[in-house]
Amino acid sequence: MVEDLIYRAINRVPLVRETMAKYKGNPAVFYQIAPNDEDPGWDSDRMYPRMDYGIDWQANPERKTAGALVINLWCTNESKTPPEEIAGVVQTELSELFLTDESGTFCIVWSRSDYFESASEKEPKTDGYTLLFDVLAFPKQETTVPDPVFALHAAIKQAAPYVRLIAKDPVGELWKPTNDAPAVYVRTLDNLLSRSSYACTWFKAALGVHVIAPDPNARQKVLQLLSHELGLKGEAITNDGSPFFIQEMKYNTGADVLHSGQMTVSGEYGVLPIEPESPKLWNAYFDT
Repeated sequence: MVEDLIYRAINRVPLVRETMAKYKGNPAVFYQIAPNDEDPGWDSDRMYPRMDYGIDWQANPERKTAGALVINLWCTNESKTPPEEIAGVVQTELSELFLTDESGTFCIVWSRSDYFESASEKEPKTDGYTLLFDVLAFPKQETTVPDPVFALHAAIKQAAPYVRLIAKDPVGELWKPTNDAPAVYVRTLDNLLSRSSYACTWFKAALGVHVIAPDPNARQKVLQLLSHELGLKGEAITNDGSPFFIQEMKYNTGADVLHSGQMTVSGEYGVLPIEPESPKLWNAYFDT
């Protein structure tokens, strides 16, 4: 489950392992609700800092599923490490992290962080941060034959073999893009019937391309490379060997990298009719 992967992602942050209180020998990170203070699982009287997290899932017709991840960091004014330091490290480590399990591939994107503190006058006082993340789905986009997404995947991999194609290349359960190994995601934006004849039916497709890397210059380098290579070739080959003719291509470096993507590739491809099965003529006899 994605919730289990998020637990692993939080627990692998070195500062979390070093600073959290311990519960049954593990850092005090809990799904939804932390055990009460009387629970015998606590390894000592120290129950802070600790974390709890939860995900609210919601339907998204364009991206299959999406959700909101909420992480609450609880500290006291006696904690050795200030909560803003822990929250900042967790934010950096989790944002733009890809999670992959049997249900698909998802990406965590930081939204905002809110500080809170207890209004009680009792010591020690409780304070901390609530970290809010978007959880975006990156479902598989390759479908039938011929497939323009397959064609663009192949063309991108040929132009930039060092990139990782999301929902196609294996990336592991927890993976984060780097400048040397950026992530690229291709999805279908539009697909409409253009014209049809007895020999072939033509479709116009618009594909969105996301290029994900920490450094804006690394992202722009990939976008520029793809625009040059695809522009020079003018086509990409689909999974039945037919061409996807590229008619228009543009990218915007200021676009949202994860939500909308920076590049749009539009083109046309043809689908050949499938001849119906017909009776075969066996043992033909010709009278001469």
